[in-house]
Amino acid sequence: MGYVCMTDKAMSGWGPCRDKLNLYVIQCDTEDQMVRIERTARLRREMVKIHRRDRCPRNTSARLVTLKTFDQVPGWHADPVGG
Repeated sequence: MGYVCMTDKAMSGWGPCRDKLNLYVIQCDTEDQMVRIERTARLRREMVKIHRRDRCPRNTSARLVTLKTFDQVPGWHADPVGG
């Protein structure tokens, strides 16, 4: 299991993330899931600083973590590069 993490520029700085970065994190169970999420994230202009972690990041005074599981983000499952 691992986590694909990315900064969401669209959600950072307002609402619950006022004065913070929104770190969008997707928990994956397999390498294939991580590859699919990374590929999709790189196609989205609002997602930057995409990276993997072995542990889930935590909220800090400078960031709010939005944690989702692979199953909670079905729109991210497609393989946009064609495999």
